[in-house]
Amino acid sequence: ADIAAYIVARCAGPDKYFDVIDDLFENQEGIVQAAQVGALRTMLQTVGQRHGIETPEQFEACMTDSKLREDMAAVYQSAEQY
Repeated sequence: ADIAAYIVARCAGPDKYFDVIDDLFENQEGIVQAAQVGALRTMLQTVGQRHGIETPEQFEACMTDSKLREDMAAVYQSAEQY
């Protein structure tokens, strides 16, 4: 769930990244509840829409962007080393 959330932030672009992160933290309880009932994707799509990822197609392209996933995996590997 956290990787998908950060991917949404990355897809929104560098000028909106921290706005998305703030939105995610402000709505953290709702996001956790959505994940528990299998509605995380819908919740993240709603967050994305508030920050310029407007269509389901844009959201899907974001979620399936292998470069973003590779970048996130590298960040996680680096964090685990420290």
